[in-house]
Amino acid sequence: MEKCTVEIEAWQIQCCGEPFKIGDTIKWLVAKWGETMLSYPEAGIMDYYYEHHSSEHEKLFLITGVVMGINSMYCRFIPVPDNSKRLIRASGYTKPVAEAIIWEKKIKSHRFDGYIVRFDDAKIHPAQKKDVAYS
Repeated sequence: MEKCTVEIEAWQIQCCGEPFKIGDTIKWLVAKWGETMLSYPEAGIMDYYYEHHSSEHEKLFLITGVVMGINSMYCRFIPVPDNSKRLIRASGYTKPVAEAIIWEKKIKSHRFDGYIVRFDDAKIHPAQKKDVAYS
């Protein structure tokens, strides 16, 4: 059992995710990350990121645990200087929430960017081919 944090990008949960709340037991496919997100330095290092679209089970882990905390991420996006059609993250902040509802509303100039989920007692083991929906 281990403490860890999992980042879920908005597009991943909006495509295939399901609502969840603090206290729910979840079982997700994740990939190892171990980096701080540039737009959310206050969140610290993310141990894993939610990965529902990969068929490479060798690179994935299965995490099972009780959700102990959720922060929603909001980011302001700006055009890339040499390509006004492509956007990059400019500034962001996190906000504690009790539940992940998938479709969060925009707050002023910041768009919903995903969730940071905290586990205090998770079971994590390498994923098997049978665990991956896209195999």
